[in-house]
Amino acid sequence: MHSRRRSYRKKTYLAAFATRGGDHPSLFCMVRDLSPQGARLSLLDGRTLPDTLDLEINGRAKRLHARVVWRRDDEVGVIFLDEAQAGPRAIRAAGR
Repeated sequence: MHSRRRSYRKKTYLAAFATRGGDHPSLFCMVRDLSPQGARLSLLDGRTLPDTLDLEINGRAKRLHARVVWRRDDEVGVIFLDEAQAGPRAIRAAGR
């Protein structure tokens, strides 16, 4: 099977919060895969996420702006809107 991804995704199990902005509450999720271009998130109901969001990974100072590209039950795939945001350092840090 041919993958459409441009880079390797590192398997992770990182707690995170997806924020919608404004007065909306943050949604808890788990980052299951992470690459410089995007991530796979696991949450109670993937349909509750807006099309664009900010992702805050616990223990990381940086907030990643992302767009949902697919949804399946309790998982969503996101692409980072600024690829430089996640970069190789974020992937290495996810392995800690």
